[in-house]
Amino acid sequence: MRRANVWVSGWHKLRRQIIERDGYVCLICGMTNDEHLKKWARFLTVNHIDGDLDNNSDENLETLCLPCHCRKDGIRTHISPLLEHKDEIVFLYEEMEYSCPMIAKKFNTSYWSIQNFLKRHGVQLRSRSEANKIRASQLKADQRRRNEKLAA
Repeated sequence: MRRANVWVSGWHKLRRQIIERDGYVCLICGMTNDEHLKKWARFLTVNHIDGDLDNNSDENLETLCLPCHCRKDGIRTHISPLLEHKDEIVFLYEEMEYSCPMIAKKFNTSYWSIQNFLKRHGVQLRSRSEANKIRASQLKADQRRRNEKLAA
């Protein structure tokens, strides 16, 4: 198991046991390990059902393919906490012209989580050139504020 980029002893053995126990198939979509290897060039993954990476009991572990694992973790760790801030996130993006990385930093999540969240809630994302123009004007405004503080 990964904890701050360190693998806990015995995780690989436990992982193999769980995948074997589950019949070498994703328990959500049924993708086999062979299909997974062909498509993703890696074995199926093992998910912590309750999200607690320290809980390695057999009952808390299940075999999933990459897409199902990402969907499950994304909903649990990135999307659900953002729902309570939906109006604020949309306001920051559309009205205040915040970028996805700026919003991600504010809510302590990833750029991709914010981008996917906005897409799911029907927000039209800016083109790269539009985003670059906004970012350039924000950088100029930030520099102007810094210069004013230094001059004061």
